[in-house]
Amino acid sequence: MAPYLSPREIAAIDAIVAQPNHPDLHEIATRFNTTYETIRYRRYQIQVRRALGWDPRKKPGRPLVITPEMEEAVMEHVLRYVDIYQEEIIDFLYNEFGIQPY
Repeated sequence: MAPYLSPREIAAIDAIVAQPNHPDLHEIATRFNTTYETIRYRRYQIQVRRALGWDPRKKPGRPLVITPEMEEAVMEHVLRYVDIYQEEIIDFLYNEFGIQPY
């Protein structure tokens, strides 16, 4: 198993591998004390991001509406009122935070 790489080392590896005339991948792996497979995977990820034009690791869709603070408030409200309906929870969110999570 390859050793853990810090974000600084990952950024350095990405910068080296992204260059068109980068050194041998085995040499890069030796320099950063990691495996050849790790360097090869980093290079592959850069190529995929270039080919697609976007980062496939980022999840599509709109950002979350419910913050952790709102979630905590809803949990406390549900614990207080056990027999609460879903519509009442939505009303609670609207009254407390001014949002309608539809």
